[in-house]
Amino acid sequence: MDYFFQIDTLLLNPHFCLVLEVKNYSGHLYFDGDYKQLIRTKDDKKDIFDCPIQQVKRQVFHLSKIIELNKLPTIPIESLVVFTHPKAHIESSPNYYEALKMVIKSPLLSERISDLYRKYSKQVYSPKEIKKMVRTLKKYNEPYDPNLIKKYEIDPKHLFNGVLCPICETNTMEYIRTNWKCPICNTTSKKEHIAALTDYALLISTTISNKECKEYLKLTSSSKAYHLLSSLNFPYTGSTKSRIYHLDSLISDK
Repeated sequence: MDYFFQIDTLLLNPHFCLVLEVKNYSGHLYFDGDYKQLIRTKDDKKDIFDCPIQQVKRQVFHLSKIIELNKLPTIPIESLVVFTHPKAHIESSPNYYEALKMVIKSPLLSERISDLYRKYSKQVYSPKEIKKMVRTLKKYNEPYDPNLIKKYEIDPKHLFNGVLCPICETNTMEYIRTNWKCPICNTTSKKEHIAALTDYALLISTTISNKECKEYLKLTSSSKAYHLLSSLNFPYTGSTKSRIYHLDSLISDK
């Protein structure tokens, strides 16, 4: 395969596959069926996200291609978008029927799975085919690390460290207390480091240490780097001092 895709959770059994796209968003979440986007309103601020329904549909398509390429029996593949945050208020435009069918909150998950067992009572995969499917998925499983520096032979010395001001676009912002502030135009932001870390994941690596984050974002202390990385809830490995954060979620479906 010459492309990558990421599945949050895959439930595999002899009757069907279930692909889950899991989100932990809070606030008012509106699924816009006209433009296929998710609009979150929180603290009087609106954020626009790629629609997770479209994400999970792409995942189903790619999974079906893997099954086809490896000559496995065709099995029903269902998908759900699951919101885990208890303070998520979900709505959709009236014409977005897929949202009504596919989007649920986590307490309903067990009920939906039971419904699928009733819907797909026929066994499609034998235990042997289940094992083959697992081996196949493990064979394809590898972390997505674009490593554009190596691909395009970029000298890392030419990369620009720091958080760019979204207004000036050439000036580095400073992290003061809990805000990024541009010393030239005084623009402030609480989340501008996310764009910088996304660039890091795309250009350098999908993993980052506390020290690397401090240097890359031009922070004045390791505690600030720890606070920013922890606040984004990235998966991590290792103990506190040697902790490595995984940034894959920043570049999923990009």
